[in-house]
Amino acid sequence: MTQPLISVIMPTYNQAGFVGEAVESVLRQTYKHFELIVIDNFSSDHTEEIVRLLTLKDSRIKYIKFSNEGIIAKSRNVGIRESRGEYL
Repeated sequence: MTQPLISVIMPTYNQAGFVGEAVESVLRQTYKHFELIVIDNFSSDHTEEIVRLLTLKDSRIKYIKFSNEGIIAKSRNVGIRESRGEYL
């Protein structure tokens, strides 16, 4: 029986100090059939650099830059549209 794909959606903005740890936390889960979609609201710190380095280490991570115009739900909606998982 094939395990269902789970989509993890992680909006972020200027969280360079925490985003690496958050991504690593997802990667350490015991359930391994997932995709992690990080939606970055054009951070002005090193968030993009950190996430892009992590995408090189694990192909399950997808990085998207998206201007949510101050409405965080827009970022989540982009993640939902881009997801391929059976569950979010």
